[in-house]
Amino acid sequence: MVARLEITDNDVIKVLHVDDEEDQLIFAKLFLEQLDDKLIVDSLSNPEGVLKLQLSKYDIIVSDYKMLNMNGIELFKIVRKRSDVPFILYTGKSSEEVEDSAYEAGIDGYLMKKIDPSHYSSLYDLIMLTVARHKRRKIVTFNLVNKIRLHLRNDHKIFQPILEKLCSSRNFD
Repeated sequence: MVARLEITDNDVIKVLHVDDEEDQLIFAKLFLEQLDDKLIVDSLSNPEGVLKLQLSKYDIIVSDYKMLNMNGIELFKIVRKRSDVPFILYTGKSSEEVEDSAYEAGIDGYLMKKIDPSHYSSLYDLIMLTVARHKRRKIVTFNLVNKIRLHLRNDHKIFQPILEKLCSSRNFD
């Protein structure tokens, strides 16, 4: 069985946007959903609220960096312990140090907020690119795991526990 999954015109992309500034949440939702009616943006003003959410229902998380209770990189680390959902740091803080720290932590994308509303198309493009890349990576891993399963079906029982652990950690059961 070979999985093939691309973002198609019929796919709905669910975005969780986390920012402690209500205006940013409103504008991002408005502009992004205007760009693509298949994009649904849920907004969250308290980053700690992410702990209460079922993250698997989202295709991507977009988070501000500088928030009251924690920064976006700290939020990413909490999210990553629970889920492999892609994560974009979307910030008004212009700093090479923050960008470097974000990528070192493993964040999937980084974009500076701008005053000009046209930058929302850049955010949209980054969201779509990141989601597509994540889905392709999952497909490649899924296909590889299935090939290994096929080769190890009756042979090499020693590898079976390792394969089962890999499958369960990637949600391929």
